[in-house]
Amino acid sequence: MVSMKDGMVKSKLAFLRLAEELGNVSKACQIYGYSRDSYYRMKKLYETGGEAALVDQTRDKPLLRNRVTKEIQHKLLELTFEQPEIGQKKMSEVLSAQGYPISPNGVRSVWLRYDLETKVKRITALKVKADRGEYVLSDKQLNAINVLADNLVNEQGQLATKAPGDLLIQDCIKFDAFPNIEPLYLHIAIDSYSRYVFANFSHINDSESVTQFFLNKVKAKLETFNISINRMLTDRGTEFLGGKVNNHYQNALADLGIKHLKIKAYNSSKINGLCFEYYQYILAHFYTQAARNHQIHTIEDLEKVFQEWLDKDNTEREDTSAYCFGNTHWQTLTDASHLSGKH
Repeated sequence: MVSMKDGMVKSKLAFLRLAEELGNVSKACQIYGYSRDSYYRMKKLYETGGEAALVDQTRDKPLLRNRVTKEIQHKLLELTFEQPEIGQKKMSEVLSAQGYPISPNGVRSVWLRYDLETKVKRITALKVKADRGEYVLSDKQLNAINVLADNLVNEQGQLATKAPGDLLIQDCIKFDAFPNIEPLYLHIAIDSYSRYVFANFSHINDSESVTQFFLNKVKAKLETFNISINRMLTDRGTEFLGGKVNNHYQNALADLGIKHLKIKAYNSSKINGLCFEYYQYILAHFYTQAARNHQIHTIEDLEKVFQEWLDKDNTEREDTSAYCFGNTHWQTLTDASHLSGKH
């Protein structure tokens, strides 16, 4: 008969092997219900002590010297509701800098005690307090609650998306790398499911230009695969919000029945910061490599070289993000296109 301890050890070994076979720790954690911290802790234990090290060790008595003081705990909970979006490492750094020394693990232990260990739980708790009238929300806190209310992230803090077209992120970023052809802007949109990237350069950044990019570059391309767009996420820039007269983008989305989600710029690298991350990727891989091998004097020269590079990146580069599992953006988009419209 297999003891409970033996069963737990075998389960942990299977978890470690799956992560190695998949080459994707996050996916293995999702399947087994462990956190990434747990994976790395088990991996280190196994590498140093073998299977015996994976047996759960329990203490008859708590180590009181490791307990967080009431003063630090009070300050931690206070700061948790002020900034519910930051993680345990950052929280530890902020508190320690203010004279309340606590380790990241200490932060997590307190959060676990109060059922606040995930960002979603912390923001939900903040909303409960605000609804009760116990808390007056700042703009930043309200923004975090809006992100949660719009179902933008799941329990793991990843973008919550169900299919290609379910949630796209769009941005327009000033591009200063080619001073001879300024002004220059990068119009960019990313499908959060497949991570497929739509982008082009323009001399213009206004409501009409971002609308035309969306209609002609993004929507038109997805329609060739019968992929419908459910939600568009942007920051609160004037090009996306417009004014009383110049609101082409909002009108276009409303006419198409597409929900427009609006949050402050770069709320998180996992949310609309994806566009900025890809902009940095373009600087590192297109500008410093591909573009240097061509004579680029006009925006037409730039677009020709860039579109060739972008097409290659979408169709050939393997991605290990949540829904790609090592496939390319193009392959993920096309393989899952049949899911569009089912959400």
